[in-house]
Amino acid sequence: MMTKKDFTPLQLGCPSFQSGEEKRIHKAYWKPRPKGRVVTGFTLIELLIVIAIIGLLASIVLSSLSTGRSKSRDAQRVANLQQVRTALELYVNTQPPQLYPAGYICGNGTQQCTYANLGTLLAPYLSSLPKDPLTGNNYRYCGLNSGNGYILEAVLENNNRTLLDSDLDTVTNCPGGGNSIQGIDSVAPYNYGIGA
Repeated sequence: MMTKKDFTPLQLGCPSFQSGEEKRIHKAYWKPRPKGRVVTGFTLIELLIVIAIIGLLASIVLSSLSTGRSKSRDAQRVANLQQVRTALELYVNTQPPQLYPAGYICGNGTQQCTYANLGTLLAPYLSSLPKDPLTGNNYRYCGLNSGNGYILEAVLENNNRTLLDSDLDTVTNCPGGGNSIQGIDSVAPYNYGIGA
């Protein structure tokens, strides 16, 4: 049987002048502990639970950051197409026939007007043609045969219905020379197109 000397108090430095009720409460706080062994630290289970919680929170934060990055790249793609659209409008307003690049206008009549070949025509308005922020590939450009219009297209990473429901969805093989335009944006890849 254990006696009072086998127990250690949880509270140290209790005042020696205690009322009877205080002594009864003080005795209730005595807990049995093995003599000579000090219990400190955390158990293995407690540590594993804390590590699991931290891992779960880290995975949630990282997944939300990757979604944010892809949305910011999509916003960059849309801004890039708007920038090229502005340069095309400036080009058309300063050229005598006021037609958009199509056919073999690019490269002094030797190259079809693809997105990559627009650089020489738009050089006064753009220092360099913007490219996809993730892959570094060119966007797609299609100049219509008549020169009265064009289509610019980028592939978005996210299904942003606000953008995709208001874009151009024309599927064309670009008879005026240039890149073929996919136009379909209901399933991945999400093709965003603008034009005139």
